[in-house]
Amino acid sequence: MDEGTPPEPDGTFVDYQTTMVKFSKAIAITAQEMMTKSVTCPEELGGLASQVTVDYSQLAQQGRLAAATAEPEE
Repeated sequence: MDEGTPPEPDGTFVDYQTTMVKFSKAIAITAQEMMTKSVTCPEELGGLASQVTVDYSQLAQQGRLAAATAEPEE
């Protein structure tokens, strides 16, 4: 998806907000795992960093969709 083109939402604000929380939690869990692996198994950090990148991209996309469905007062 081109970052300059707003996505077409097909859900509600709450749907996107819920998904954003899911991805935020996943990022936090992976970040904690990265802290542990930095000491115990540093060769796994690359894969974990890739997962954070994927989750963050999804979080950003869901944020754009949520913004597109938000009422002006929200």
